[in-house]
Amino acid sequence: MIVWGGVAEPTPDRYPRIVMRCWRKASELLQKALSFCCRFRRGLWIAAICFGMAVTATQVREYAIATTLFLVAAVALIGFSCGWPGIQRHPMVTLVSRIFLAAVGVALIPVSVAWVHKQKGDEPWSVFFKPPSPRLPNEPVTASCQVGLSACQLSCSAENPNATAVRDVAVAFNGVLPTNTRISGPPDARITLEKSDTLPVPDPNRERWTGEKAFTVRIPLVPQGMKIPFSLWTDDKNNQRACQQLLGINHRRHDILKHFFERVRQEVSPRQSVPDLKVLFSAIAKNDELFQPDTVMSEFGRRPVAFKSDTELRALNLYGGTLKSFKARFIDVFQNRGECMAPVFTVEQTPGATTFASFPPDLQTYLGPAFKGPEVRSGQEITVEFRPAPPPAYDCAVTTVDNP
Repeated sequence: MIVWGGVAEPTPDRYPRIVMRCWRKASELLQKALSFCCRFRRGLWIAAICFGMAVTATQVREYAIATTLFLVAAVALIGFSCGWPGIQRHPMVTLVSRIFLAAVGVALIPVSVAWVHKQKGDEPWSVFFKPPSPRLPNEPVTASCQVGLSACQLSCSAENPNATAVRDVAVAFNGVLPTNTRISGPPDARITLEKSDTLPVPDPNRERWTGEKAFTVRIPLVPQGMKIPFSLWTDDKNNQRACQQLLGINHRRHDILKHFFERVRQEVSPRQSVPDLKVLFSAIAKNDELFQPDTVMSEFGRRPVAFKSDTELRALNLYGGTLKSFKARFIDVFQNRGECMAPVFTVEQTPGATTFASFPPDLQTYLGPAFKGPEVRSGQEITVEFRPAPPPAYDCAVTTVDNP
């Protein structure tokens, strides 16, 4: 038997020539592999560095680079185990260590690939291969309001549905600005009330809401996904008494309309549509509210403030139609119900203040004393308005309503 490169070569008389050639070729490849492993004695450090870099690449979602580094670490560990000179005079320990390191390197290949694949999930192999996500359009800030204990109070909130903060949010209010209006909210929100340059003038007897902006509530910043609440109220004594009077009038109106709708159902048709009293008076309370929210504005657009629901609007329309169609027929329901003094509210003007009265359509009310308003000249014509004066006391009043 001939030794070739440290590997025993079979004798030519026992094997064919082709077997001898294959054996020499395999011996050469084995010798080159052993020579390469001997040069790879520092492969343990390479394996450790590549392993750490692979874990870091996985954390930053570079899964292709992480897989490559894990494979390089496994190959380096296997190469180190083969080229390691071992511990002198401890051949058995050297052999066991080599087998252990080689086994760890071999096992690292499938384990690392499976772990990276699990961490990857549905994500791309590299952040550079990830298609740009479509940018969602920013939504306008929303706002909603609820009536308080009387028409002199209102609670609102502005909500930001976006993933980024929105600056300079404004909630506009139409109609009038009651005297001595106060506003409260979170101290860090720095909410302010800003009057319009020219305040709307209400009709002295009927119409309050002119559709013109009276004032604006400004919120400097609404954080992402947050809701900023605020409250409005008037602590003017005349307005407080008027709000109490309005509550007393609505209590009487509730009894009258309940009787009216029952008569309509009984004498016209059981199927005749009439509004639900609870929904109707919820809508009436919002109509009577001194603070009438209109729109909320921000850098991403504007939206109407959620105040009256669709159900309440339908109840108001149905109430108006029913009253127009059947009030004359059932006029006795509205007669002999007594009279109440109409509530008189005081609102700010530019400059000074003015008043207006509120008259419900289904209860007899009367106006107290009046005072002479300012003269308005238009060419040669002079117009003088007589405004209702807030009375010192009302009838039909109910329990006193405290400020919030």
